[in-house]
Amino acid sequence: MIGNRARAEIAESKRYAELDEIDWDGKEDCQLDYEWQRTSRPACNSMHEFDLTTPSLDTGGSKYKFLTHGFYRDVLSAFDQVGEPFVFKPMRRKHRFTYRNFDRMRRDAVIMDRLTAHKYILNIYGFCGTSALFEFADGGDIDSTLWPDGETIANLTQLEKLHIATQASMALASVHNVDKEGRPSIAHTDISTGQFIKANGIYKLNDFNRARFIHYSRSTGKACPFYVGMNAGSNRSPEEYAYEGESEKVDVYSLGNLFFTILQGEWPFENEASDDAKAKVLNGTRPAIYGDLWHSTDPVNVALKEAMILCHTHDPTERPSARYIETFFRRKMNEIDPGRLEEWGDA
Repeated sequence: MIGNRARAEIAESKRYAELDEIDWDGKEDCQLDYEWQRTSRPACNSMHEFDLTTPSLDTGGSKYKFLTHGFYRDVLSAFDQVGEPFVFKPMRRKHRFTYRNFDRMRRDAVIMDRLTAHKYILNIYGFCGTSALFEFADGGDIDSTLWPDGETIANLTQLEKLHIATQASMALASVHNVDKEGRPSIAHTDISTGQFIKANGIYKLNDFNRARFIHYSRSTGKACPFYVGMNAGSNRSPEEYAYEGESEKVDVYSLGNLFFTILQGEWPFENEASDDAKAKVLNGTRPAIYGDLWHSTDPVNVALKEAMILCHTHDPTERPSARYIETFFRRKMNEIDPGRLEEWGDA
């Protein structure tokens, strides 16, 4: 069985392709379930049809405009031949054109293609190499909804909070059950408020370039754990910080952090050093909720707190599934805001 240190070394080397062949739990029979997970569907010709030669001067009729960037990609807005906006994401120049980075972008593209039919996943329009075209989202992400000016917490209504949490749970349940109910084929591994962006009035999950495909044992039928060589930040699951075998349940834990943030209006362990926060998570300590929120009888506050506690179950084998959390919020929506799911087309 290959060790975590060896995995990390391979992940940072030209031998990255070997990670797809590693027997994740020490058994030789761990394999992917679906051929689509191994494929690539580039649409380079279609991408080259778009004019990205004329920068925007904000004077109208512009071709493209730099918006922001993530860790791996820049984000630019552009327009198609009939004037409809879309988003173009090329890899940032700070990153090298390595097999590892090409495969990150391949996974992002084939996963979003696989999830095309799911309304709470952002649409992808094309992919080539390390660049891709996506649906334009003009509503910002959950971060900008909670902190419109980057500092002051927004005065959201309780129903707005419930709607955001519900849509996030629907998105993750779609990811984990895209191929077969109850048999996840994908783990996002980077769920956070910044990954849900508002397009056409709803919050959609995007950015799958850190995602992992779930392998299954052909002899037992059980999921084989996967391993990630670097789990930075203060908002991950205990098993991620322990560098133990992981599953799609890391996403559920992170979804609990999102519920905490919506409820309390701040990040988990916001004022603590990252190493201290990691140690607390490993020891079973969870971010503290203010007393007035913890004892609140407001039904939305109660729902967010209960969902967070469920998601933050320490043992991933006991942690509920994303579908369970979605069902929980569907029930709360019907109790607190009856008729809204029908209005959304999600009854």
